[in-house]
Amino acid sequence: MLGIFVLYPMFFTIYISLSEYKIVSREITFIGFANYEEVLKIGTDFFYAVRNNFLYAIVTVPIIIIGGMVLSYMVNNLKHGKTFFKVGFYLPVITSWVIVALVFKYMFGNSNTGFFNYLLVDVFNITDEYIPWLFREWTGNFAIWLMGIWKNIGWAMVIFLAALQTIPKELYEAASVDGASFWQKFR
Repeated sequence: MLGIFVLYPMFFTIYISLSEYKIVSREITFIGFANYEEVLKIGTDFFYAVRNNFLYAIVTVPIIIIGGMVLSYMVNNLKHGKTFFKVGFYLPVITSWVIVALVFKYMFGNSNTGFFNYLLVDVFNITDEYIPWLFREWTGNFAIWLMGIWKNIGWAMVIFLAALQTIPKELYEAASVDGASFWQKFR
């Protein structure tokens, strides 16, 4: 099973990466490292992809972790409606990436059909022209970052919430009696 589902695909992928592969005719011609040389040339899209992935990680990971911690603390301290908020924040996590992408495509549409453009131009009159969100580099990155944060913050919230719920209430009561501040209790 390991050979069929892990080793064979792994070695075949390495072999294809060192070859010119015509998928329809299944013709494979070994060309060595030419594919790698082509990808690593200066001016190719590869370096933009690496930069964008790096920026995505730098922007989204801290926001997801800190936001998940804040949301979990808020949900943990609710008196009523905990389940509603847990489901509400976790729903994007279990939603398909295709559906999420379609929703964000609608929200960041480039004309009056886009929700944010409708708000900025038609409702609040902040700008006179529609913003082509997904056609510009940085506004497109912003939309992707926002989508990633929205999709993943619920996961971090659930993990932190599980940890917070294991802390005994007596610990918080003892901290209050000892005069601990909000931050000291949180920490």
